[in-house]
Amino acid sequence: MTRSFGGAERLCVETIDALKEAGHYVDLVVNERTDRRLLKQRYGADLKANKEVVVFPFISLPTIYSNMVNWLLRDIIFVPYIKGRYDLTVNTGPFLPISFDDLVYIQDYPGKLCLHGKYRSNLWRAYSSFYAILANLIVGIFSKLKQMPVLVTNSRFNGQAVENSLNRKALILYPPVHVTNYLSLSKLKCRANIVLTISRIDESKGLDFIPNIAAKVDDAKFVIIGSVCSKSCLQGLQRTITKAGLEKRVIIIPNASEEVKKACLAKAKIYLSLSRYEAFGISVIEGMASGLVPLVYKNGAPWVDILREEPGLYGYGYADACSCANLINVIIHNDHLRTEITQRSMEQSLQFNNQIYRKNIVTLVEQLLKLKSSH
Repeated sequence: MTRSFGGAERLCVETIDALKEAGHYVDLVVNERTDRRLLKQRYGADLKANKEVVVFPFISLPTIYSNMVNWLLRDIIFVPYIKGRYDLTVNTGPFLPISFDDLVYIQDYPGKLCLHGKYRSNLWRAYSSFYAILANLIVGIFSKLKQMPVLVTNSRFNGQAVENSLNRKALILYPPVHVTNYLSLSKLKCRANIVLTISRIDESKGLDFIPNIAAKVDDAKFVIIGSVCSKSCLQGLQRTITKAGLEKRVIIIPNASEEVKKACLAKAKIYLSLSRYEAFGISVIEGMASGLVPLVYKNGAPWVDILREEPGLYGYGYADACSCANLINVIIHNDHLRTEITQRSMEQSLQFNNQIYRKNIVTLVEQLLKLKSSH
């Protein structure tokens, strides 16, 4: 479990809790021992696994091929070695969307490395293209195996991407969101013209788009909070903000605690999601439950699965910086419209409550256990 503590880590902790509560013995296999103090600080959660097994330490290389190396060591070499000790193995964080586990929950958008940041430039595109070719070759080989893991993914949007990439359908199981922890915030009416983004701070999240939007909005403050996964991304974003003269209107709060996050959610009017290929978007749901109007890019699961591609029903989708800025200006100056949308979006957020995930993952695991025992 990484130190970034994003949606993948939340799902892992929630899965362990659900299975333990259902009476199952659960070990957690990781590449790096979990920082339990930080987990408690960020999420107010405890790790309840019976045992934490640390295997091959994560090999950090200055290359996108680092994931492939770690995938080979953990998911391909180690998993078959350890499978005999357990009735079922569940992988909630595959480095590549395939492994020898019994169940694989695919949370990331397949092929995302080629889609963002420097990998869009000509030289880096060629560099990352070989990664894509190699990954597709590996996936092609494994897809021909007779015994494949059950594939689960986090949205209809990502389900289509998985099917396109792996030529196999995946079950859709929305990830857990502790919606009830935020509903009380939706009752707070005294809000400022704040546009909030909660995101892992790395190149894949499109945070460099925010200064472009902020420059087109005169009377709103933009706040970014989240775990720092890339110091170079944080430093680059800070330089861009300074260069644009937006230091007073674009604020970054790195590695914010749960208390700080809730304080921001209590004050803001708008939740802004930036990623163009977001596979789900837990923080979008948290924003909706807290009484914020969500603005999301017109692509990805926040638009397809959460807002149901219905502009103005639960929130809005935007296509570029100009359309996003225009929507922000409308929402922050029209309290009647904002109130109508936040009421509907708060109700929509209840469809993603963590208890639904807990029930579904336990049912799925127990079905697989029965199936394995019958063979």
